[in-house]
Amino acid sequence: MDTYNKCFVECHKSCQAEGLGSTFCEMRCDGECMAQETAAWSTIMKLKVPRIPPFAPQPTGY
Repeated sequence: MDTYNKCFVECHKSCQAEGLGSTFCEMRCDGECMAQETAAWSTIMKLKVPRIPPFAPQPTGY
């Protein structure tokens, strides 16, 4: 997925256009774009991985 790279480039450009420093913009955009990338992967994994039912409780009293 290229979600992170696209997000970071756009975010960094707009952040610096606001007159904010490069380091600040890098930290801000990294956090925001990593969250978007993680959300995108989470959605994909929910669609691809079947839900596994919980284990049945084991009988006690052995």
